[in-house]
Amino acid sequence: MMAVEFAVTGAGLRCSVGQDGPRALAAVRAGISRLAEWPAPGSGGEDSVSVAAAAVYPDLGDLGWTEKFADLATQPLLEALASADLGDVASSASQARWGLFLSLPAPDRSGVDPDDASEFERVLEARDLFPFAVPQQTLVRRGHASVLLAVRQAVTAMAEEGLQFCVVGGVDSLLHTGHLAVLEEQRRLKSGDRPVGLFPGEAGAFFVLEPAASARARGARPLAILAAVAAGMESDPSDDSGPNRGRAMASVLRKALARGGCQPAAITKLLVDLNGERWRFVEWALAQDPALAELPPDRVMWYPADSLGDVGAATGAVHVVLASLALRGRHTRGSAVLIANSSDTGERAAACLRAATAG
Repeated sequence: MMAVEFAVTGAGLRCSVGQDGPRALAAVRAGISRLAEWPAPGSGGEDSVSVAAAAVYPDLGDLGWTEKFADLATQPLLEALASADLGDVASSASQARWGLFLSLPAPDRSGVDPDDASEFERVLEARDLFPFAVPQQTLVRRGHASVLLAVRQAVTAMAEEGLQFCVVGGVDSLLHTGHLAVLEEQRRLKSGDRPVGLFPGEAGAFFVLEPAASARARGARPLAILAAVAAGMESDPSDDSGPNRGRAMASVLRKALARGGCQPAAITKLLVDLNGERWRFVEWALAQDPALAELPPDRVMWYPADSLGDVGAATGAVHVVLASLALRGRHTRGSAVLIANSSDTGERAAACLRAATAG
C-alpha cells in the first residue's frame, strides 16, 4: 500500500465517440464506434487498401499529430481541471505548485514533417502549448504504457518534491497518410484482406492526480483512488517475430495485485489495450492465467480500442479516465478496475483504481 493515498479528482477526454469524458464513457460502454473510411496509403492504384479509422469530430484532416495537438489536448485538459475544481490554475494569481506529466509519440515518428516536429519541440520546451503557464513539465514517450509510467513519476514527484497535484495525460493521432503507409508496410493495419491488425484512431485525455487527504480538505470529491501501479520490461519481442511468453506482463499484474490497496476480489472489470494485433492477444492469454487467479471468474474485460481505435500514446490516459468515471458513476459491479498496457518497445504497466467510497 502506498504511504500516501492518491486520488483521481478530475478527468477529461476527447475521442472519436465523445467530446467529453461522460459522453465517451457512455459510448464505449454501449459498444458504439464511429469507424469510417480513411484515405489509405497507395489509394487510387493497384496497391490501394481500405482503411477503417476512428477520427474525432469535427474531422481534423490528414495532418501529423503535432499539427493536431492543440485540438486534441486543450479541451480535455481544461475539462479535467474544471471537474477537479482547479480551473483557477490558469489565473496569473494562482500560486499552486503542480506539474504536467505528458505522454506523446516520438518526435521523429513517421508522418510528421521534420520542420513541423522541430517547431513543435521548440514550443513544447518553452511550455507554450497550453492556454496558461505550466510550472513543471515531464514528457514520457514510450507508447501505450507511457501514461502509467508517468503516473509512477507523478506520485514520486508529489511525495518527494511537494507538488500539490499533478495533471497526467496523453495525446496522439495515428491518422496521417505518411504514418499509415508505414503501418501498412509493417502489415499492422486491419483491412479488407487482413483480418488481424489495428484500426487507427486519435484522442486526447487528461486526469488530475493528488493526495486524497488534500483533495477532501479542499472540498473536492474524488472520482477514484489510485490503489496500485506497477511497471516492468519485456525482453521478448513485442511483435510476432519471436516467442512472446507474457512474463513481464504477468509480473506487473502480480505486483499491482500485491499492493495492499488493491483487493483482487473487488476487481470485476479489466481495461486492456488489445487492439486487434496478434502479439497483444497472445501475450494477454499467456499472462492472465497465472496472474489473475484470485480475480472473480465472472470478471469483464473491456477493450476501448474496439470503439476508439488504437490511440497510441493516449491509451493509458483514456483508460484511466474511463475507469475513473465508471467507478464514480457506479458502472462496475465491483469496486475496483484493473488497467494493463503494453508498449511496442517492451514496457509493461498495470494500475488498479478503486471506488473513492471503498475502504
